[in-house]
Amino acid sequence: MKSYEYLHKRLLVTSKARYEASKRLRLHNWCSQWTLAFLAVGQIFLSLLITLDIVDLNEVPKSHLDMSSIFFSVVVLAYSLLLGMGDFSARSSNMHQCGLQLGELARKLNYRIAHFKESSESEYLHFTNEYYVCLSRHENHVNHDYLIAKLDHLIEVNQRPSFFGCLTNFKIKIYFYKLVSFSHYIISISLMLAWFLHLLV
Repeated sequence: MKSYEYLHKRLLVTSKARYEASKRLRLHNWCSQWTLAFLAVGQIFLSLLITLDIVDLNEVPKSHLDMSSIFFSVVVLAYSLLLGMGDFSARSSNMHQCGLQLGELARKLNYRIAHFKESSESEYLHFTNEYYVCLSRHENHVNHDYLIAKLDHLIEVNQRPSFFGCLTNFKIKIYFYKLVSFSHYIISISLMLAWFLHLLV
């Protein structure tokens, strides 16, 4: 039964990782929509500042204003194309579906383990094949999805690492990967805000 228990553990962790990947992609979808909306509104507002002379911009050369307007227009267009290629909503749905399938397979294995049913090698290989077929139908999760799932699993089975080990091996890596993954949204909005402050202050 040890082989079944090992496979069951892998199923649980992998299904959790797929759910985490689904949540991450949903958050990417939300952030991308709001970031593009903010940049688009900011670009329109910048054009209005230049065209209608809403504030005194005499200290800023007109060539700089025109260049910034063109720059942000190109940025919004290119950014929208790149984020659209990410297809976050559909990928999130696929990851969630993969998590459901792996969870269903994990429940079947859990029933077999709980009732100590004897099984042949062919039955075990059948479960293993189902596991890898399910994985092959969907894209893989990223490293910090797995780290979150692994930490959750350790907590559930009362094998939580020590505070220092948990902090260094899991949480710092998780927060680092998340920061890197979502940093471009923050950078894009910050650049737009910084330029507005430069013009208005």
